[in-house]
Order: sequence, then C-alpha cells, then structure tokens
Amino acid sequence: MSLPWEFRVTTCTGLVAALIGLNLVLGVAPASAHNVLVSSDPPDGASISAGPNRVQLSFDLPVEHGLTTLVVTGPDGGSHWEGGPPTVSGGVVSAPLSPLGPAGRYTVDYRIISADGHPVSGRIGFQLTTAGRGTPVAALEHAAPVARASSADEASVPPWVWLAGVAAVIAGGAILAHRLARPGS
Repeated sequence: MSLPWEFRVTTCTGLVAALIGLNLVLGVAPASAHNVLVSSDPPDGASISAGPNRVQLSFDLPVEHGLTTLVVTGPDGGSHWEGGPPTVSGGVVSAPLSPLGPAGRYTVDYRIISADGHPVSGRIGFQLTTAGRGTPVAALEHAAPVARASSADEASVPPWVWLAGVAAVIAGGAILAHRLARPGS
C-alpha cells in the first residue's frame, strides 16, 4: 500500500521542522556561569600611600548595564568615598573616588548583574598608609544609577530574548506542519 504523495511530503516537512526545533531547543542553552572578579585596581589587599582617583573591577564576562553598585567605605566602616556613579564597559566596572581621608583600610563592596542575569556581589579592600585631605561624601550619593560607558556595549542580548525567538520558530514550524498535513490543503 502506497501513501499519497501529499501525505509523504507534509509528513517529511513536519518531521524536519520538529527536528530543527528540537535541535534549537537542545542546542541553545542559556549561559549558566556567573561573572567572576579577575582583577581590581587598586588590587585587593594592596597597601598604597596615595589615594587613587578611581576604583576599577575587571570581570571574566561582560557585565549587564543597570543595577550596578560600587560602595567605597573608609576605615570607620560608615563613611562613603564614591566620587560618582559606576560605569560599565564590557567586563569592566569603574567608579571615580573622592579624595581619600584618614589612613586605614578602605573597603569596596560591589554588586553587578552577570551576563546570565544573576546578581553577583563581593568585597575587596586596600590599605591607605598615608592620610589624605579628603572628606567623606553623603551616604546616599553612591546609589546613583549606573552610567553607560559607550553604545558599543549594547550588543549584549539577554538569554530570554534568544529563548523567546527559539520558541517562536518552533511554534511557527509546528503550525506550518499542521496546516500542510491537513487533508484538502
């Protein structure tokens, strides 16, 4: 018994669409690695004699724009020394510092959003060996939104956009296969 030509073509088309959709779903997995801090300037644990004019953190993966915070506290644990909002450029987050004051340990607390959408936070510190002449800034100034370093960094697309596209392709293939497989089409 031979099947009609139209049935064979629509069945093959449906199978090909299903296999392509399955390959897309199984072959495209969202990134699961969180960003890792790979270096900082000043380096974590460094002893420096003069206060730097900025803090820079380098991560192994690009950092998402928005919701990035960098808080620099002085030896008393409560005074803030941020000179402005942090900027993001690829995997580098930096922020200006106000001139530092008393000698002692300064702490940099950071919170970023990984390329996979998960928040990552941590802490580094450095020792200022010679007191500076700076005075702390108001504690609320560090909460300013992240500034964009350049429009070239806009190429990063969140994983959910790719997954939505894959789902749309699969749904379209399924609808097409169903329409082609209907008798009388």
